[in-house]
Amino acid sequence: MVIGSQNGEPILNDTNTLVVVRSIDDNVKLSAAEAALKVNDKFKNTISYMITTEDDKETISKFIHISPEDWSDYEDALREFKQLLKENLGDELTSIIALPKGIFINESNVLVIVNEIKNDVRLKVAKAALEVNDKFKSTISYMIVDKGDHDIISKFREIGQVN
Repeated sequence: MVIGSQNGEPILNDTNTLVVVRSIDDNVKLSAAEAALKVNDKFKNTISYMITTEDDKETISKFIHISPEDWSDYEDALREFKQLLKENLGDELTSIIALPKGIFINESNVLVIVNEIKNDVRLKVAKAALEVNDKFKSTISYMIVDKGDHDIISKFREIGQVN
């Protein structure tokens, strides 16, 4: 069985599609990944899926009965998050890359690039995210990297907005 959100928005754990199978093995995982890649290449929407077994009634029930997250205030949430980071991090902040709503890389929709990752920097970013997530319906799910992490930065830059 395949259960998907009607509008492509994430329903549970940043996924918009639940694939329910009899048992999970490497072939099932590979088949689901290949199908998602083919669909994502062909269409503008993104399939972000989760695989579970038919015995996992709790996940199936959660997926069916949870209403999709409301991302209508995503741009406002991003704006406030960026402002808080600029105020709290100052020169430590190199840049911020925000992905379009509903798009995630490694379960993150915002990449925070800093000069150096230190505990106080982590705490300030976490505090800003918590404050924004408490205020808005949308969810800021961030990742912090230092300015030398070119691989992940280029992945986010391919589809994100740099600020």
